[in-house]
Amino acid sequence: MFELKPGFSGHWIYRILGIDNGTNTVGFTIVDHDLRTGISTVIFAETVTADKSAYNKYAGVASNRGNLDARLLVVNDRLAEILDEYDPDIVGCEAPFSHLNISTYRTLVTAMKYLDDTCYKHRRTLQFVEVSPGKAKKAVCPEGQYKTDKELIRQFIMDDANIVEGEGISIKDLDEHSVDGITVCRFLALDAAKAFT
Repeated sequence: MFELKPGFSGHWIYRILGIDNGTNTVGFTIVDHDLRTGISTVIFAETVTADKSAYNKYAGVASNRGNLDARLLVVNDRLAEILDEYDPDIVGCEAPFSHLNISTYRTLVTAMKYLDDTCYKHRRTLQFVEVSPGKAKKAVCPEGQYKTDKELIRQFIMDDANIVEGEGISIKDLDEHSVDGITVCRFLALDAAKAFT
C-alpha cells in the first residue's frame, strides 16, 4: 500500500483518514502518523448519521432511487467537507464482512463505492484502501492478544503509548465507529512504517 516515492520530500507526517463503513452511520477518524517516531496522533473523530434529514435534503433522490441513495449522499457530503479540510495522504475503509447476509453485504459494498467515488473527486491520486476488520483490529491489539470486543479494543488503543490524543480528542469518549476508524488508521500507519525499516 505505502510506497516511498522517488524524490521523497521529507514530509514525515503521514495523514490518514480511517472510515468505519456503514449505510446509515459512518465513523470518520483522522490520524497524523509521524514516520520518524511511530507516534499516531488522533486529530479528528466524528460519526455521521444520515437520519430523516436525508429524505428532506435529497427528496428527489429518495423518491426516484430510494432511501439508501439519499442517506449515502448525506454521508458523502460530510466526507467531502472532511477531505477538503484535512486533505489526507491516504484513505482506509473498513471492508464489509463477507459473512453477512448477501443483501447487507451488497448494501455495504454500495456504500463503500460512494465513499471511494467521493475520494476520487477530491483528488484523483488519493489512494482508497479496503482494510479487513480483522487486520485493523490486530493493528491495535498487543502481540498474541487478538480480540474483537469493542471495549477491549478501545482499552488497547488507550494503553498504547504510540497512539496519542490530539487537542480536543478523548479516546475513552469516542463511539465505536470512531474507534473502528482508529484501528483502520493504525493498520495503515504500521504498513507505512515498513517502508522505513
